[in-house]
Amino acid sequence: MARPSVRSYANIAGMPAASASTPNGSVAFSIADNGFAVRTGGVWTLLPTPTPGSITLAMMENRNTDTLIGRDTAGAGVPEEISVAGGLEFDGVLGLQRSALAGGDVTAPAASAILTLGQVVDGSKAANVAEDNLVGGVPVVHELNIADGITGDIDFVLTHKTRILDCHLIKRANAGGAMDTIQLQTIAGVPITDAMSINVADQAIVRAATIDDGTFEILAGGTLRVRRTKVAAADVACLVVVTGVRVA
Repeated sequence: MARPSVRSYANIAGMPAASASTPNGSVAFSIADNGFAVRTGGVWTLLPTPTPGSITLAMMENRNTDTLIGRDTAGAGVPEEISVAGGLEFDGVLGLQRSALAGGDVTAPAASAILTLGQVVDGSKAANVAEDNLVGGVPVVHELNIADGITGDIDFVLTHKTRILDCHLIKRANAGGAMDTIQLQTIAGVPITDAMSINVADQAIVRAATIDDGTFEILAGGTLRVRRTKVAAADVACLVVVTGVRVA
C-alpha cells in the first residue's frame, strides 16, 4: 500500500472551499472546520484536526528498534529519539532491565539481582577499620616466604597502611635448630612481635606470643621487616603469615 499523503484543506489542489471530491467526481466530505485530508492510492479521506488524546501509536512515524521518545537536549523543544544503552536494555516484553554485567570485577546475568565477584578482590579493596567498629572489617593477609639462610633481615614494603593483629609461622623443609628464631620488626629494627622459636619440626606452626601495640602499624609504603636469626646449622626456612587490617 502506498504511504498516505497528508495536506491541509487549503493546499489540496482543485478542492472546493466547501466540499471535496474523489477522482470520480463524487462528493467525499464537507469541510466545516480546519482539518487534514489524506490521500491513499488517489482517494482523499478527511481527518479532523487532532485533539488531545486522539493520536494513537499507529499514527506516529516508524521508530528504530531499541529507542525511546523523549528529549535529551537542554531546553524545551521537539521530541527526540533516544537510544537505550549504557547498561539498560529492553527486556523483549515492552519493559526495561539492567544489561548483563561482564568483563569486570563483578558479573551478573541481565536483570539478575545475583552478583558474582571475580577473583580480583584483594587488600587494595578492603576498607579501613577503626577500633570499636561494630560492622567489622575485612582482614588482609600477607604470606611472607623466608628461605633458609644466615642471620639477616628480609624486608617487605606494604602498599597500604596496615595494623598487624596476628602472626604465625609454618615451618618448611626441615626441622629448625636451637636458638633459631623469627621476629617481625619495623624498618628501624624495633620489635613488633616476640622472637618466635623455629626449633620445631617441619610443618609445625608457631604463633607470636606478643604484639607490641606501639609498633604494630606499618605506614603505606612502609617496610615490614622479618628478622631471621640462625644460630644452629639447621634449616630455618618457613612461611611467615601476617594478618592485619587496613587503617586510616
